[in-house]
Amino acid sequence: MLKEIAQATAHLMAVPVVSVWLADEAEQTLTLGAFSDEHFGADFPVQQLPVSEGGIGWVARHRRRLEVADVFGDPRFVALTWWRARGLRSFLGLPILFAGRLLGVLSLNGDRPFRFGEEDYWLLDTLVAQASIAIEHAQLFAAIGKQTQQLLTANAQLRAEIAERQRTEAALRESEQRFRKIFEEGPLGMAIVDRAYRYTHVNATLCRLLGYGEAELVGRSFLDITHPEEVERDRQQAARLLGGELAVLRTEKRYLRKSGEPLWVSLTASVIRDEADQPCYVLTMVEDISERKRWEAEQQRIQAELERRVKERTAALAQVNAELGPLQCRAGAVCLRRLP
Repeated sequence: MLKEIAQATAHLMAVPVVSVWLADEAEQTLTLGAFSDEHFGADFPVQQLPVSEGGIGWVARHRRRLEVADVFGDPRFVALTWWRARGLRSFLGLPILFAGRLLGVLSLNGDRPFRFGEEDYWLLDTLVAQASIAIEHAQLFAAIGKQTQQLLTANAQLRAEIAERQRTEAALRESEQRFRKIFEEGPLGMAIVDRAYRYTHVNATLCRLLGYGEAELVGRSFLDITHPEEVERDRQQAARLLGGELAVLRTEKRYLRKSGEPLWVSLTASVIRDEADQPCYVLTMVEDISERKRWEAEQQRIQAELERRVKERTAALAQVNAELGPLQCRAGAVCLRRLP
């Protein structure tokens, strides 16, 4: 559309070259939009210039018409080599305005001073008005196109986010199902403990190890079934875990079964936190190590028995050596007397 306006202006005003420049008021620049004749515009050295430069910049800056009969005598003009090579010397620039906004500049270039009359300037004003409408519509369509693209992009992102959320929710459901299966059917005793150390959930394995029913454990503090010698230690470790001092708690401890019998376990506990990184609850896993502890105790008993026997044997050997000492001395003396 800009090229058609430039060509119509060149034809109606009978000038060699007409160009349309588009203004960016935010950036304070003018960008070449179209030439009436591509032969003239193909090697034009300036595609963009600030409004502070050139005769076109002067028109944009002052927002009024500028007519110069000989640009070679005017310091405001740039690219004079191009003007000279094309045989051009006169300039007429008109601001293209719409609702008080600068949209661009219409530039006429001639090979001799212009001789326009009142009707010619009226026609130029008409052409400028058409150019302003065309540029405004083009900018409006561009803005609509940009907004449409932004909406399409936003919709695509939203669809992608929804799809990702659905995948995340499906993965979360699958993870929850796996956790529930592991929690309910796993070989380890598992429990969820709140910040007050009370059981909120326990699995069947833990109930079997401790000899309690689920209803007997839920709502009860794990300290209530901890061996008395380890209650204070476990209380301190739980406080350090919930306070963030420990990332994971691993320890060996003794519970008391419902029957009162001690149960040795290996316990691993970790804190589950919310989005604000505040502790929600503690997940504990318990492995029965009673057999290992009995084996370790038996090994210690055997080691102690061996050490006791070694000490006894050592003491007996020492006693024998002590008793044999005088006899060895007398035997030696007899042998000496028998020597010639």
